[in-house]
Amino acid sequence: MPPGNDASIDRAELEALWSRARPTVVAGVPVEVCSPTDLLLHLCMHMSIKHRFEDTGLSSCVDVAEVCRRYGGEIDFLAGILDFRA
Repeated sequence: MPPGNDASIDRAELEALWSRARPTVVAGVPVEVCSPTDLLLHLCMHMSIKHRFEDTGLSSCVDVAEVCRRYGGEIDFLAGILDFRA
């Protein structure tokens, strides 16, 4: 991570993230995954903070596009924006 970028998360934020997680099964194992809103927010923040929108490659943009295509109706864009600004 570039110097000066603190991507730490406090306990309340972490608990809120887990409260929005969704159960699924991967390779026969039950797991929890990010909500579509949190997944989209993570992908966008990763591109902007970690890569500063440089050298992210097409795959990062495709990831964002695919999350929007697959989960568009489930993504709460307003909540994502408000959560990001908090």
